[in-house]
Amino acid sequence: MLTCWEVIALIILVMSLLNIIAMNYYYFVTKQRRARSIPAMMMKISLPVLIYLGTTAAIYFFGANFHKTIQHEIANVDGFQLSSSKDTFASRVTKQAFRYNADVSLLYVFLTPFVFLSQLAFAMFGGAGLALLPINYIYAYLHRPRQPEPESHVLAKKVLRDTTDALISKGRQIFDLQRDIQLNTSESAEELRNKKKAIKSRLYELKCELIEFEEIFEQFDNEDNFLESNPLVYIGYLILGVVFGYISILIIVHASMTAAGIYGVLEWAFLKVAKFNSLISMAMFVLFALYLWASSFYGSISLTYLLSWALGTHPVKSNGTWTDTFLLNINFGLYGTMGMIFFMLNYCRNYLRFLDANTLFLNIISRIRVLHPLKKGLVFGYIMMLFFLTAFFVSFFLLTSRANMQEKVEKQKKDYKADKDKLQAFEQKENQSVLA
Repeated sequence: MLTCWEVIALIILVMSLLNIIAMNYYYFVTKQRRARSIPAMMMKISLPVLIYLGTTAAIYFFGANFHKTIQHEIANVDGFQLSSSKDTFASRVTKQAFRYNADVSLLYVFLTPFVFLSQLAFAMFGGAGLALLPINYIYAYLHRPRQPEPESHVLAKKVLRDTTDALISKGRQIFDLQRDIQLNTSESAEELRNKKKAIKSRLYELKCELIEFEEIFEQFDNEDNFLESNPLVYIGYLILGVVFGYISILIIVHASMTAAGIYGVLEWAFLKVAKFNSLISMAMFVLFALYLWASSFYGSISLTYLLSWALGTHPVKSNGTWTDTFLLNINFGLYGTMGMIFFMLNYCRNYLRFLDANTLFLNIISRIRVLHPLKKGLVFGYIMMLFFLTAFFVSFFLLTSRANMQEKVEKQKKDYKADKDKLQAFEQKENQSVLA
């Protein structure tokens, strides 16, 4: 199994590097770069690989070894007594610590940055996903399709129509500006640069407004066809949200207690059930690991969407995910999956102590001088708690599609009321002038 884990880690690492190359190639193809940009494209494609190899070389030459301190109990020959003796053995034993050094092979050094990135990915995306996934299920129940009010429903249609016209108008303006850049070759380089910046800014604004429009339209469509929705599905969402929320809190509490020096809380249930039935204990462990994996993947999807201004990503949706967004989230998912395994190895040490994965990743690679301070200081656990708390509080300030629609409808109602008041005031003024 040790060889299998080495092969699995190498396959995931190679796949992630190929995904990065595919993402960069996709960027240059969609931007329709000219032939003179091919060297820049090749440089950008090969840069992640070069950085990874350079990091591996630095670790190999400056930190390719680890230290292990073992406590030995030493006793003289006269300390050994017959079984019939009543003397205590501990009083004749002295403890002494010995520090052992070992060099790590090139293969394990090559996997060291991969282990670091995996742990970091799970700490970030797993921490955020543990908070956002249960909240998303609870929101799905709270914002389930209901029979809309006739006035609000009609105004929502008008909001969608006006938004569509505004989006089309902005799209035409961007197209005209881009065509003007292509046709007008007499402008200075500074003017062209400013126009390109303006196009980039407008495109980002248009993308955000389009994504918001699509979310509002989906909510409107669900409200319009609320009779087709199954209420049992949304009750199931509520139950899953409560259960997942309890498990997420349990994981964060366990990480907090581990930081305080109290170990074994998370694996206590697995070990307890294993005394009676190892298959049930294994099934519980697998379900728990699947939840961690789902949380990590959902956290990746949510964070890449929230950070679209920096990553240039789009929402992940069925039959509508952009290629670069898909590849990026697949990469984060690969690292997050391995990071989840390392998390379980670190926080369920007694339950998984005899696995070869524990020997490879926890006892060897994680003890390399680069990673050992992070492992010993539980740095990734603190990062996970930080992202959990941040995502938990931020989720209360994010506008849902229903809230966004209600906000726009209420604004439309206020505008109509203001117009109605102006009309009534005008009619009263006209009537008074006629009577006078």
